[in-house]
Amino acid sequence: MGRFLLAAREGDLAGLERLLAEDVVTWADGGGRVGAARRPVVGGAKVARYLLGALAKAGDVPDLLVSEVNGEAAVLAVQGPSGRGPGLVGVMVPEVGDGVIIGIRIAANPDKLGFASFQLLRLSHSAWSSGS
Repeated sequence: MGRFLLAAREGDLAGLERLLAEDVVTWADGGGRVGAARRPVVGGAKVARYLLGALAKAGDVPDLLVSEVNGEAAVLAVQGPSGRGPGLVGVMVPEVGDGVIIGIRIAANPDKLGFASFQLLRLSHSAWSSGS
């Protein structure tokens, strides 16, 4: 996950492609409210360009944090702190097989991120109050 995050943060297209299976598939749910592919994106080169393009369109590149979501390793995209704490703008759950990423599920629909945003805010406040 560390190499994936580094490549994404640095905009390293070739590095990102090396981590993806040739036939990787990405599914995204923006709910029609945020920019997200309406159909699955297939193929290492296309998925790498799609992911980097999505980060570039976000304007200020969100912080990418590794966490656990529903028992699986996930990447949380958090857009700078607001007056109420960090804003969760997406959750990405990669599926790994044979040492490469073979599938990526992305949730960016604000309606579906509500509970996860609440949990992130709660954890953030807990960290702030404990001095972390």
